[in-house]
Amino acid sequence: MQSITVFAAASLADVVPNLADAWQPNSPTVRIRTSLGASGVIARQIEAGAGADLFISANHKWINYLTATGRSAGNSRVVALNQLALVLPCRTASTTDLSNPINLGQLLVSNRFAMADPSVSPAGDYTKTALERMALWDTVKKNATYAGSARLALLLSERGGLPSFVYTTDAQKSSLVCIGAKLPTDSYPAIEYVGMLPAKANGEVNKLAEAFLNWLSGPTAAAIWRKHGFAPTVPK
Repeated sequence: MQSITVFAAASLADVVPNLADAWQPNSPTVRIRTSLGASGVIARQIEAGAGADLFISANHKWINYLTATGRSAGNSRVVALNQLALVLPCRTASTTDLSNPINLGQLLVSNRFAMADPSVSPAGDYTKTALERMALWDTVKKNATYAGSARLALLLSERGGLPSFVYTTDAQKSSLVCIGAKLPTDSYPAIEYVGMLPAKANGEVNKLAEAFLNWLSGPTAAAIWRKHGFAPTVPK
């Protein structure tokens, strides 16, 4: 049996299996294996020779990194989009308008809060940029608790009680946290999930992985992206 090994951002943990199952009838003799983690960690694994046939990063940064290091086959495309939200344990959620930067700053300067690590996770990078653009970062960064991914930041809210910055898709799946505010979309770059075909040692790419990547930005996949809260690249 042939196989496709997909390395994907941790925030895709729920949707990638559904996408793989929906695509499977196109190639019933192909098995899709998945490995999930922070995009930066995955990119460095691929740079070191990890056998990925397809990489889906939560931003362009790590795609560009692999391209610069010669590990990209030059084929990439945006497959879905997401947004950022601040979540709090539902038991501590208040009626304060946290979409107001002043109120948000007051919360963060007086409490520990969780976010993904900007050095390895796109979610952390987006969060830091948003707080910088709202002129809050320098004041509140001392209270930041870093997690390895947005999913782990969500756990720090669910189990540790911290306000956390996560993707809205993660927040919507949790029954333990409530969205305190969705961050203004003009405060951070568009959150685009980018699929890329890593170059093999012989310079070739896995053609089945290429077909799967093309399918991920098509109309059938779009319905699955929407079901999981992502914005697909195909209009309704």
